[in-house]
Amino acid sequence: MSLALRVTLSFVLFALTIVAESAQAQTLPRRSQLGAGVAASEGGVTVTAIAPDSAAERAGLSSGDLIQRVGAATIATPADFVAGVRAARPGRATPFAIIRDGAPTTLDVTLIEAPRENAPGIQTVYGAVEVAGALRRTLVTAPNGGANRRRPAVLIVQGIGCYSIDDSTPVSQMYARLAHDLTRAGIVVMRIDKSGMGDSQGPACNTVDFDMELAGYAAALQALRADRRVDPDQVFVFGHSIGSIGAPLLAAGQPVAGVIAAQGAGVTWMEYSLINIRRQLELGGASPADVDAALIVTASCSNRILLNGEPVQQVIAQTPECANLVPMPMSQAYMRQLTDINIAGIWGAFTAPTLLIYGESDYATNRADHERLAAIVNAVNPGGAQVILLPGVDHYLAQAETQAASMERLAAGNQFGTYAPQFSAAVSAWICARASCRP
Repeated sequence: MSLALRVTLSFVLFALTIVAESAQAQTLPRRSQLGAGVAASEGGVTVTAIAPDSAAERAGLSSGDLIQRVGAATIATPADFVAGVRAARPGRATPFAIIRDGAPTTLDVTLIEAPRENAPGIQTVYGAVEVAGALRRTLVTAPNGGANRRRPAVLIVQGIGCYSIDDSTPVSQMYARLAHDLTRAGIVVMRIDKSGMGDSQGPACNTVDFDMELAGYAAALQALRADRRVDPDQVFVFGHSIGSIGAPLLAAGQPVAGVIAAQGAGVTWMEYSLINIRRQLELGGASPADVDAALIVTASCSNRILLNGEPVQQVIAQTPECANLVPMPMSQAYMRQLTDINIAGIWGAFTAPTLLIYGESDYATNRADHERLAAIVNAVNPGGAQVILLPGVDHYLAQAETQAASMERLAAGNQFGTYAPQFSAAVSAWICARASCRP
């Protein structure tokens, strides 16, 4: 087996297909929903999957159909398809020009509005914040009742990659489960979609840099602190995975009551990447010589792409192994900004109470990094940081007996597994020990 095939390189790298969305105007409307997956093909896009009881199924779209036009838009790529569907309004028939079994035909497709989140005992409010002239979708969950009561609140800063926190996909449900558990404990929780994802306006997510992504979270935090249901003195920031880098940056820029970071990196990105590759290769059974060989190539590739800024495709063309050893889940600009961040510097720049959570079945990060971050915070604010270890919890906040078991589940196609409720319990207990939580 080649080194390229043996490297997993996971740090919550989510790549989920968005098949239909629409977001325009100052009052951010709900996106439309088609319910079809597509793949690139010559002369258009080919339908690969149809969701049951969807607009696509009701209109008669079938797997294998070649879509060439949506409304007035010519479709040459999946991106064209997404843009064409984005331009269609729910509730109105839109003509889809297709080729089926070699014969051209037209189907009138009436898209529907995407369903809204509806959890028992919880209010979910769909809002928006403005970032660089574009609106981003926010979801705020609050306990039912106590309309005049100001509550503690949490902003969730999620992992790296382009995906929506407002749909039925596993990554969305992971953050929804955390938000709902915290809300049932008496905490208001805000999530925000990334640029161009879900209902959000703005540039395509995979073109945005780290600073622009962080600006979205900063706008969300400001809005959360101003929410009439929220006590502005009891607002916390929770960062998961790459969010563990964004959370302390937000805390250094706005007053917060505390920071919670989980399953994150505690060293510079280049160091993290090398350590992560070594760990995962060793867990996967690679020989010591193969591990070291992979790290040598990785160091060279990373230096060229992340430090020197050589075009990614040029580097991959010259050294194909780089494609597997240096993952690019976001734009090169994003990853280069991430590489330049002084981790110790940002964690030493605020004095808010801090909780570091490490699920011990996480194969993508390690315990030592979380302990290092706690030591950095405690050096500035003695006793300000605490580390909690959660056995049986992995990087995806799911149940897994060991790191190897989590990797095996991913290899079997079940990346997100079964959510670990003890994770929510740890977060809510820490917040409620410092704030007035009343379900």
